Amino acid sequence: MKPIINIKFDQSECVYYSGQVVSGKVEISFSKAKKVRGIVIKITGLAKAQWKGKYHSWPEDDNKRRTRTSQFQGNEEYLSVTTYLFGSETATPVEILPGIHTFNFACSIPPFAPSSFEGTYGHIRYVAKVILDRPWKFDQTYSVGFTVLKTLDLNYDSPLLRIPAEVEVVKTFWCGICTSGPLYLKVKIPQTGFVPGQAIPVRTEIVNSSNVKVPEISFYLRKLITYRADTPGADYKEETVDLARKSYGNVSPKGSTNFEETLMVPAVPPTSQFQSKIIQINYDIKVEVELSGGHTNPFVLCPVTIGTVPLFTSSQQPMGLPYGVDMDASQSHSAPASSYFQNNAALSNTEAPLSLPVIAPVYNRAPSTPNSNLPPPTYEESILMMRARVDEGEEHSLQRTDYVPRYPVYNFNAPSAPQEFEIAEDVLQGKYVI
Repeated sequence: MKPIINIKFDQSECVYYSGQVVSGKVEISFSKAKKVRGIVIKITGLAKAQWKGKYHSWPEDDNKRRTRTSQFQGNEEYLSVTTYLFGSETATPVEILPGIHTFNFACSIPPFAPSSFEGTYGHIRYVAKVILDRPWKFDQTYSVGFTVLKTLDLNYDSPLLRIPAEVEVVKTFWCGICTSGPLYLKVKIPQTGFVPGQAIPVRTEIVNSSNVKVPEISFYLRKLITYRADTPGADYKEETVDLARKSYGNVSPKGSTNFEETLMVPAVPPTSQFQSKIIQINYDIKVEVELSGGHTNPFVLCPVTIGTVPLFTSSQQPMGLPYGVDMDASQSHSAPASSYFQNNAALSNTEAPLSLPVIAPVYNRAPSTPNSNLPPPTYEESILMMRARVDEGEEHSLQRTDYVPRYPVYNFNAPSAPQEFEIAEDVLQGKYVI
C-alpha cells in the first residue's frame, strides 16, 4: 500500500500574505516499513504564461520574413526553498517503521511576492510539495497549493481612490446631410476603490434626443488580464472576464431616464499592475448603450481598483493589517486606476483619453486600529477561476490534489460611503463628442 501524505498548514484556510511565514506539519502514514534516503519539502512560487500564436522572424541569411505557429512562454520565480525534513541528499538510506510520522516546516514568503491567480493562459501559483527520496527507485511526491495575497490597503494608496468618478459621452447621429439630435450618456460612481463583497453603485443618466431607439443598457464589472511572454520572443495576450452584468430596459426616442444599478465585487485577486512581469490584473466598469438600426453602440469605461482592505470614512480608523504583515514590505505601490477614464470616443479618434492629475500615494506609517464597524473578512474560493491540478506533470504523484485560490470577502450591510472631498468639476468630468 502506498504511503498517505497530508500537509497541514497552520492557517486553516491556507491563506498567507506576502512577508509572512508559511508553516505547518507534514504527516506521513506508512503501512509497512519503507526505505528512503530522505523526506523533502519544496515550497515554490512561480508565475507562468503560455499560449500558441504566430511568431515572425527574419533569418540572418534571408531577408524574407518567416511566420510560424509557436508556443509563447513567460516565467518568473518568486520563491523556491528545498528542505530535508529527514535524511539528506548524501545520507545512507534508512528504513522507516510503519506508523504516522510528523515533521514541522516553515518558510518565509518574500515581501514582493504577488497574489495567487489562476487564468486561462497562465497562473501565479504557490505550491508545497513533499518528496520521498528513494534510492534506486523513482521518487514519490505529493503537492498542495496555498494562497498568497499581496496586501493592497486602499487607505494607503492614492487619495484619488476616494474621489467620485464621472464620465460622459455624446453620440451624434448622421442622416445624409442632416443630423438628428444626440444621445447623451453620463455615468458616475462614488469612489474608485473597492474590495470583494462590496457593492458598486453606478448612477446613470441618459438623454436620448435622437430618433433612434435604445433597446437596452448593460452594466459590466470586468477583470482585465494581460499575459506576457519572452520566449521565443516578446509578446502579450489580453483576456477580459465579465465578473458581474446587469441590464436595464429601453429608452424611447426623445426620451430620458435616470437610474442606479449596483454591481457586486466577487472573490477576486487585488489589482496588480507591477508586482509580476508575467501577469497584470486590472478592473473596470463598462456601461454600454445598445442602439437599434445598426448604429455603433456608445460606451464608457471607468477603471476601478480592487484592494484587500477597504476604504474607511473620516469617522473611522483604517483596518488593521493581518498579523505579521509589515506595512512597508507588503503595501502595493500601484498606480491609481482612477487616474484615467476612457470611452469609445477616445478609442475611435486620435485624441488621448482624459487624464486626471496624478497625486503621489500617501503612506501612513502610524499603527492602524481595527475598524469596529466591519467584521474581518472571510476567505472564499473564486468561483470564476478554474480548478488547478497542482501535481500536473508529476509522474509518480501519490494523491491528486486540485486547488483554487481564496480571496478576502467583506460583509457590508450597505455600500460604503467615501469621505467627502471638494474637487473642481473640470477635474472630475470628461466630455467627448462622437
